[in-house]
Amino acid sequence: MKHLFLQGFVVSATCLASLTVRSTEPQCNGNAIQVEKCQAEGLNAAEKRLNEVYSLVMKMFDAGAVEPASSFFPGKKKYLVAAERAWIKFRDAQCAAEGTMVIPGSGVPTVEGRCLLMLTQERVQFLEGVQRELKYMSKFCEKGDTTCESQ
Repeated sequence: MKHLFLQGFVVSATCLASLTVRSTEPQCNGNAIQVEKCQAEGLNAAEKRLNEVYSLVMKMFDAGAVEPASSFFPGKKKYLVAAERAWIKFRDAQCAAEGTMVIPGSGVPTVEGRCLLMLTQERVQFLEGVQRELKYMSKFCEKGDTTCESQ
């Protein structure tokens, strides 16, 4: 029995320790309900931002490249769309897996919520980097229009 308890503790501690490394973690404090609410609000905001940046990047790809020689946009767009779809599946599976590593009743929704939030925020950062790179190559931003800038 001691061995089973110790094994469960080690698995839980390992999972929770890996989650504390993520630097973009919001400060959600309080009881479990307050933390879950805070995480849900953070996730909604992160998903909204993700959709905004992703839409902007797609518009930038659709506008085409300023330089005809760099008209590699269709291929890059195709790969980014495929990667985004795969990333959503990965995020959901990863966070479900992290939730199953926690002893039931000891914060499964909190662990899953934290995972969803952190991975979504990391994806937003990635897409913002793509957007920054494309802004110099896309016809969408050619006229210095501020619509090509992410908020």
